[in-house]
Amino acid sequence: KEKASMVVFEATGGYESKLMNALNDSPIPMAMVNARQVRSFADAMNLVKTDKIDAEIIAKFAQVVNIKAQVKKDVNQKACDELISRRGQLIDMQTAEKNRLEHASKGILKEITAHISYLEKQIASIDKQLGEYIETNEVLKKNAKILKSVTGVGPVLTMTILSRLPEIGMLSSKEIAKLVGVAPINNDSGKMSKKRRTIGGRMDIKGVLYMATMSATQKNPVIREFYQKLVQSGKPKMVALVASMRKLIVILNSMIKHQTLWNPHTNNP
Repeated sequence: KEKASMVVFEATGGYESKLMNALNDSPIPMAMVNARQVRSFADAMNLVKTDKIDAEIIAKFAQVVNIKAQVKKDVNQKACDELISRRGQLIDMQTAEKNRLEHASKGILKEITAHISYLEKQIASIDKQLGEYIETNEVLKKNAKILKSVTGVGPVLTMTILSRLPEIGMLSSKEIAKLVGVAPINNDSGKMSKKRRTIGGRMDIKGVLYMATMSATQKNPVIREFYQKLVQSGKPKMVALVASMRKLIVILNSMIKHQTLWNPHTNNP
């Protein structure tokens, strides 16, 4: 019986967590792929993607695309990852409760307000725990200082990158952009030149990076100038924003790789 050279699996909205944790503690290389990309691959190959043949299609996809094994997380990164997940759940609950305030009757209003207050305390508690984990690990502590030195990069993006992007600083600019999902995909065919688009990537990181970049286009001189030039040249604002996301993650990757603090005059690839 042949041994697995790598285990490749789809992101399935959290159901993959147990498998990922087990593989993280084993010597077997692993890689999580985006389900939408696998679906596109199956369509292009005229393969019917069903549960029964999913594994075969994912294996073929990994071979054709030449999927690389992802860097495994250490104990601190795994702990931070779990806390980040829980924080996201609490934020979602808090948002839902705040949305209910507008239409709540007086009898329920007090209860919803109390629940929001409770959730805020829980989120603050998790933020404190995340900070403590980073403070007890010299590598994470140093990298957190580097990331937070960038104007527009706050604690949420810092924590998310350190816990969910262990490859930061180990990859090239193109590789890190592709991994996160902000690299433009060439969609040309023959003489037809179609619009570039970004697909896939690590959606949890992508979402937090999006919010941080929104802030950076206002506060960070390098990202602001880059974004404004694209908009002034006629690029749609969303295209300019995604390009700015790519620039920001490339800057952060370079800073971690070279262990340098933010300098707007030198950290501008």
